[in-house]
Amino acid sequence: MSIRTHPIIAWPVGKIKQIWAWTNEILQKPRIRRLLTIFVVVLSFAFMGYFVFRNWQQLEQYRQHLQAYYPLLFLAFLLYPTGLVPNAVGWHNIMRRLDGLRSFRLNARIYCYSCLPRRIPGSVWHIAGRAYLNREQGVPHSLTLLGTLLEWILLVVSGLLVFLLSHLSPQARSMDAQGFRPSVALLLLVPLVVLLLPPVFNRLLGYLLRKADYEGQIALSAPDLLVLITIYVVAWIAGGIVLYTLILALYPLSPAQLPAVIGAWAGAGAVGLVAAYLLQGLGINEVTLAILLSGMMPLPIAAVAAILMRILLTISEVAWPLLWARFLR
Repeated sequence: MSIRTHPIIAWPVGKIKQIWAWTNEILQKPRIRRLLTIFVVVLSFAFMGYFVFRNWQQLEQYRQHLQAYYPLLFLAFLLYPTGLVPNAVGWHNIMRRLDGLRSFRLNARIYCYSCLPRRIPGSVWHIAGRAYLNREQGVPHSLTLLGTLLEWILLVVSGLLVFLLSHLSPQARSMDAQGFRPSVALLLLVPLVVLLLPPVFNRLLGYLLRKADYEGQIALSAPDLLVLITIYVVAWIAGGIVLYTLILALYPLSPAQLPAVIGAWAGAGAVGLVAAYLLQGLGINEVTLAILLSGMMPLPIAAVAAILMRILLTISEVAWPLLWARFLR
């Protein structure tokens, strides 16, 4: 069985090895690495910096709240693995369901190493790395791309699910959090839940696989879907808790606002995933996150929080995966 074209990034599977070889070649050049890093940082932060610059005077009014409490920033860094672990568990369950590698240790290590190039523009780099590492273990590229497609769908759907569920809380509306009214959120939840019914979900998956020229048949049972969605919901909640901890270092929030922060994180993450795969957009996640958080704090502070969260993720997605990968040897 083979996939000639990935349905999300629309890149021929045959080029994965070429891409990986080319990536290795260019990343060996220090000047290219520096230029690539500058490119990522500038494009990602330019629009967010614009928010802060245009509202600097408003930011000055809240200077007393912006005295960063560094232990909380460090705590946010320490909490990052609470999101990394469920994501790795999710990838392991996907690979096991697709008859890929059945060793959690191997799947988790491959997941950790594939996190390293995630912040490079476009999604192809971490997919190419994942495909290359799986191939070394005897897993065909087609299976890796299929697993990546399934992971992407589950992350987007579970992120939207968490986002909408967060708006059912009375506290979320009383705090004037950006988003939907509970009645609207409940209405939007209906088609999302219908999508997660195995016959509907498998039909959608089958449609995407046909577009990818995939000759095999994949069908997830209700227990499979329930387990995978639960894992990714836990991952989104953990990421929201990390964000909440980081925000506390900048601006006072009440514990009642935690569900709204988790919902904002999941909603912005789902939008960012779609943008990264379809548009190869940079900074869209941060802009969306700042807008969703602006119902709980001034927009400039929300922009600062979104920028700091990206910096925290960039550092954490190198430090923690490398540390865990060494532990998994």
